[in-house]
Amino acid sequence: MLTQIDRRTWRRTEAELAFWPVVITSYQVQDHWECAIEAQRVGTTIARSSGRSRELAIEQARQTAEERLSRQRIFAH
Repeated sequence: MLTQIDRRTWRRTEAELAFWPVVITSYQVQDHWECAIEAQRVGTTIARSSGRSRELAIEQARQTAEERLSRQRIFAH
C-alpha cells in the first residue's frame, strides 16, 4: 500500500545550519508530518523526523542536523 502525500502541504526551504547550507523539506502524511534536512550541495540526508505538527517535525530534525553538522570540519579553499 502506498502512502499518499498531500502536495498542498509540501514545503521546501533553504537555510543555514552550523555554517552549512541545507534544504529543509516538510510535508503531511495522513495524520502526521515528515521533515528531511539535506546538505544543499550534495543532497545527502542529514536528519529526518516526524511529528504531530510541521513545527515539531522541523524542530526535531533541525536539532539533530545541527548536532551532526557541528561535528564536521570546514576547510577553506
